[in-house]
Amino acid sequence: MPLTHVKRGRTRRTGAACALTTLVAAVALTGCGTEDLVGGGVARTGASQAGKAAFQAAGHPLKGKLTCSSDDTSDSRMVVTCTGTTEDGEPAKMTADLGTDSQVVSGDNPKVRGASITGTVGGRQVFKKDCIGNC
Repeated sequence: MPLTHVKRGRTRRTGAACALTTLVAAVALTGCGTEDLVGGGVARTGASQAGKAAFQAAGHPLKGKLTCSSDDTSDSRMVVTCTGTTEDGEPAKMTADLGTDSQVVSGDNPKVRGASITGTVGGRQVFKKDCIGNC
């Protein structure tokens, strides 16, 4: 699956990535070839994919995917909260506080960069980073 590069607040896409992005996130994005405002759907997808890799890297592999929700706290800030379960059966939670300079990439090499990202397992913090996934 091609990468979809998203910068919170603005996104740049070309060619096949534009077509795929439009299909996957039609509600979040409008048009191709221009810079557009991005909605929470793209942020949730990228955070779910990169978050799974972050828990794996922290020694807490997940059973299945993370389920994410987003809250636009203002025009310049979004909080994405993801939950799941580790392979050991413990509850996992990740919170990413995204600003206008944050970047989210979904697809084969997902990442969330330029955000305050915290992951917990069973209520214990297992990572706190500003970039997760393919950094």
